[in-house]
Amino acid sequence: MNARTIALISCVSLALTPWAQARLGESQEQIQKRYGKPVSVNKPQGIAVYRSDGQYVRVEFAADKAAMMAYRKAPFEAMTDREIAGILARHAGTGEWTALPGTPGHRHWQTADGAHIARYSVVNGLLIITTPAYRTRQLDRKTPNWRPSR
Repeated sequence: MNARTIALISCVSLALTPWAQARLGESQEQIQKRYGKPVSVNKPQGIAVYRSDGQYVRVEFAADKAAMMAYRKAPFEAMTDREIAGILARHAGTGEWTALPGTPGHRHWQTADGAHIARYSVVNGLLIITTPAYRTRQLDRKTPNWRPSR
């Protein structure tokens, strides 16, 4: 696929995926305005789960800002390349996403400025977007929050 085709797919995806509008760094209030009331909240861990347009969005907050966002279709099924491109485009900020070498069953990306990283699990259709610092903190704590459950 050439760059022009990818750019066109991204633009179309932005119009077709309203559920992907929230971004890392937004406040709980901003995200709730986009998705409505959460369907599940774990205040001690700073986690809220929203359901919007047939999608689940799990948000982990740090200092009242979205530090990690995980997207999954409901019912659980694989996302299309167009849906993934649309979500990534919303989170790109000023940097473009670059594909990184993946691992079996996973695809990885990072923004050109290194501000965001993303991982898509082919097995469970889960797209996680976060910052490298957040991911390192999660891995250092040895919690399963970064690694999606089946």
